[in-house]
Amino acid sequence: MFASRAVDLLTERRLTDGAIKPAEAATALTRALYSWRGDAMEYDRRLRIAELLDMSGQGRPALAMLRETLDMWPDRRDAIQPRLAAVFAHAMTAHPAGSGGSLDWLSLVEENADLWPQGEAGAELGTRMAEQLLRLDLPKQAAAALQRAVAAAPAGAMRAQAGVRLAAIMGRGGDHVGVLDTLNLSASPGLDPALAEERDILFARSAAALGDIGSARAALTRLGTDRALDECAGLLEAAKDWAGAAEMLGKLAARRDDGAATLSREASVLVLRLAGAVSRSSEAGRAEALRARFANRLADEKMNGTLDFLTATPVGAVSDLGRAAAESRLAKAVPAAIKGLGPAAPRM
Repeated sequence: MFASRAVDLLTERRLTDGAIKPAEAATALTRALYSWRGDAMEYDRRLRIAELLDMSGQGRPALAMLRETLDMWPDRRDAIQPRLAAVFAHAMTAHPAGSGGSLDWLSLVEENADLWPQGEAGAELGTRMAEQLLRLDLPKQAAAALQRAVAAAPAGAMRAQAGVRLAAIMGRGGDHVGVLDTLNLSASPGLDPALAEERDILFARSAAALGDIGSARAALTRLGTDRALDECAGLLEAAKDWAGAAEMLGKLAARRDDGAATLSREASVLVLRLAGAVSRSSEAGRAEALRARFANRLADEKMNGTLDFLTATPVGAVSDLGRAAAESRLAKAVPAAIKGLGPAAPRM
């Protein structure tokens, strides 16, 4: 017993004097670990080894030592569990950079999922883990991490932000019911306008995908931002509600029309998109008004020609049928064609 105790004292003295570092002290104590078994001396030594390993950045073996100690002394859980949580938290904030380090860090989290913290720390951990998993192109695993983040986060902006990230992943994977459930679970009042907009847009996309275009339109109309109107128009176009799409695009075009003799390319693309929707909705009066307002004001000659074609006088005689057929083909082609002409609305 005295020889074993002497190892502890000598190791601690050398550590205090700077002769060895924490990692070396942990190694020395580990070598002596089995020289005395089963009582308070071994218990204390194990805790000290775990502490030294943690100090030297060796979170995984520190956690392994503590878990083994807990198996041996299950009646001391109340003393060991906080140490486990502290070592885990330290390891989470000090993970190495790079793909190899990321994989090691991720596996460490999975191996110790029972130590996942609650509150803001848990939400931050889930978000960081999801970011790493997305870099590794593992969206399903990232979604699972964000689900933990949402569950851990207190009500407020942090939970709402985690919910947005999770809903975006679910939406890309086609789980639209999951999107709506996640947004509902992470709902919080008084959010930043940009975050609130993101949540409404994700809701609208999934509602429309599930066939509830009415709720999608109501949410986006209520939001009323440029992005929301553009998003709503896109959903209505996909639903072949050309009159509704024209209404949304008309509001957006009015905002983008600065009265200049020549519109920007972005605004010109929007006008052509509006003209295509109006043409397909067969609203002759609206087409004429659109032609009168924007004739020869688009960014280039080709765009102006397309606008003329889409807003031409409707069929009045048999001789107009050929032109009408051409207009119909052009109108159908407009939504796809304009994607290559200007920037699209931001997407997550």
